[in-house]
Amino acid sequence: MLVIWFLPLTAVLAPLATKYADGSLTPTTVNRFARWQQLDVGEFNGGLVLGYLRVTQRWKWIGLAAGLAWTIVTVTLSPFPFVVGWLFGIVAAEIGFGRGQKGRPIGIQLAPTLLVVCWRIAAAVGCALAVATVARSFRAEVGVAERLAAVTALGATLAVHLLVRSLQRRPLHAGPADLVGAEVAVRSSSARKLLALGAAVTLWTGLQAAYPQPPHNAIDLVVIVSYGLPVVAWVAAASSWQARPARESRTLPWVPIAAVPLAVAAFLVPNPVPAQVQSQPGQQLGTLQYARLAQHAWEVGSVEGYQYRFTEAATYVARRTGLERPAPFALSGNGSYAVYLDDVSRRMVRRNLETGESRFLTGKLADDAVPEPVLSADGSYVTLTDAAGTDLIDMNSPARVRMPGVRYVLGIGPDSLVVTTGRPALPGTPDTELRTVGHDGTVRTRVPYDPTLRAWLAPDARTLVTVTGTEVVSMDARTGHVTRRRPLGVRRDGEVPEPRGWSEDGKLLVTLGEDGYLVDPATGRSARAAEFPEDAVVGKVVAR
Repeated sequence: MLVIWFLPLTAVLAPLATKYADGSLTPTTVNRFARWQQLDVGEFNGGLVLGYLRVTQRWKWIGLAAGLAWTIVTVTLSPFPFVVGWLFGIVAAEIGFGRGQKGRPIGIQLAPTLLVVCWRIAAAVGCALAVATVARSFRAEVGVAERLAAVTALGATLAVHLLVRSLQRRPLHAGPADLVGAEVAVRSSSARKLLALGAAVTLWTGLQAAYPQPPHNAIDLVVIVSYGLPVVAWVAAASSWQARPARESRTLPWVPIAAVPLAVAAFLVPNPVPAQVQSQPGQQLGTLQYARLAQHAWEVGSVEGYQYRFTEAATYVARRTGLERPAPFALSGNGSYAVYLDDVSRRMVRRNLETGESRFLTGKLADDAVPEPVLSADGSYVTLTDAAGTDLIDMNSPARVRMPGVRYVLGIGPDSLVVTTGRPALPGTPDTELRTVGHDGTVRTRVPYDPTLRAWLAPDARTLVTVTGTEVVSMDARTGHVTRRRPLGVRRDGEVPEPRGWSEDGKLLVTLGEDGYLVDPATGRSARAAEFPEDAVVGKVVAR
């Protein structure tokens, strides 16, 4: 579908880009090229330089126009389409030149040593990740986007390698020294651009093939490598430098030697965050650690490290105002059950993630009548809360209990629920009650409650726990009285940790930014939790 819009838009922008390129070729452009290549442009070599700049400028701007078209069509902002477009333009220009037959190397170094080293590192890493992705596709499902990225990485590496090799092997024509110098300079210009742009494209596509979403514990490293190495390569390519005689040395083919062991290592070492695979209805997904709402689907991650696009679940529902809100999605504390709005039938569904079995909880729902679900830790009870009240559903029996006036469920215990008569709100809202309610709907206790508190029901179903910037506070769910205060083991100035869920051993998961911590309410001590996306719905809580 994107291609239908991309090609016509590129066809419209390409002539404009060509016209701009012709108009931008000025004496200033020639002087800039001369300074960059440390070349004296004169009467004998000026025509060669002007012809080279005219062709390369045109193809450069056509490639950038294609990158702009792709950016507009996909509504994304990234340097990648422009870099790929520019590389395509350089490749097309070099193919169009077709300067004669190939022979022995001309014995001239066309690019700075630092740029060559950066290119070799990027090509080895990118090819290794691409080869590992291709190999992994024979034993596991790999997405189409990841396969395309792997092919692009290998194709870009091959194209750059062959074109630079051709530049080094095409014989130099006999003639005046300044004409030969100009021929060397234009070859050096092409080689430097090919190596710098190729390093970025090969590295980026290789990483995209192997790690569509980088491991959370390695994001900083991936960002540094994926942007740092291309930046260094581009600085080396853009610096003023003159081609010089190459050192006489015999070197072994470096790409296979470097890429093969890296590919074997990448293939053998388990991928911490495998490529996302679209789940199928009834598929056994295992124990889920989290679910997060992406652009077009819910993405879920298992404790084993696998990721799936959970396309059965609706992503957004319309409000009465006409605006959209995220569709509900809930996970049980053990990560084995999910409740969501089915995207096709528009009914609430509870799915057993271990077996793939599903059960409808409601009939077809209008968007403004979709309830908010909460699951018990073991997934055996589900509550559905709407504007009128809450339904408690026992998944092991046909029992369904209506609880009028209950607007928010803090947690479900083995024999009771802890609920409030108002939703979490800002100070100054109407009075709210904290209630404990039996599974039969009987109200056992009721006390005033502050709706500004963000509290979570402990696994014992009797204690509410909340955190401030400095303390972890425990309250009796039946009386609302504070029973314990402990200094919080993890603090950051000006930030209040957000409670997210419970581990099986009774530790409260809190997050500070992108970092998760397991806090013991009895002592206040904390330990790092396993990484998961910041805006995710939490399932099974795992220690780091």
